[in-house]
Amino acid sequence: MLNLLLSTISRSTLRKFACTNNLLYIDSFQWPKESNLKYLTIDHCTRKDFCTILRHLLHLQTIVLRHFNLDIHTEYEYLSTTYPQLTSLTMQQLFFSMDKIESFLYLTPSLVHLRLEGCADDATFNGSRWETLIRTKLLSLNQFEFSFRLQNYRVVKMNATQFRTPFWLNEKHWPIYCIYDCPKEEILLCSTPDILTELEYNFVGPVVISKTIQNVSVSTNVVRKL
Repeated sequence: MLNLLLSTISRSTLRKFACTNNLLYIDSFQWPKESNLKYLTIDHCTRKDFCTILRHLLHLQTIVLRHFNLDIHTEYEYLSTTYPQLTSLTMQQLFFSMDKIESFLYLTPSLVHLRLEGCADDATFNGSRWETLIRTKLLSLNQFEFSFRLQNYRVVKMNATQFRTPFWLNEKHWPIYCIYDCPKEEILLCSTPDILTELEYNFVGPVVISKTIQNVSVSTNVVRKL
């Protein structure tokens, strides 16, 4: 199996590959000396695995991580290295803090496209903090797609104005949508309305959709776009 995987990745004509197991990360796997792979999809990955992949696949431009673990306990080993070849990153089914995601994104300074999906802590809903990160560490980023889930509505309401600044609305043209599912008492903050259908997010009962250029409010009886 390992020989077949190595042979596949080593093909000079291979540009796109999906790996549904953890064979890439076992110690006995011998990485190819040269690979032209540009697009990689992985089912499970930690921060250590992520760094290992980019250290060996120097032409890799896009990674899609379906289940990602930021692996905070070993992050100090990889802080000094960056991977400028990567321009597109998607991380799905995340559970993360803003501190962790900031530390992780320092590894990928050349990102043009970034997509994040998952549950987040309160600090992740801080638009000013995201603005600082993008301005200082992700200078090439022009497409930012995200959906963050949280149950603390007060945090979202308190930070709503931070997503209405000229940076978000005029410079980047990234309107942010706040969706409140009343029965679940769950907040979904997302960058575009299209991401809702892509996520197949199942709402139960009334919801409220609020755009960042408007005031955020909640209604338990009606569905309306503010």
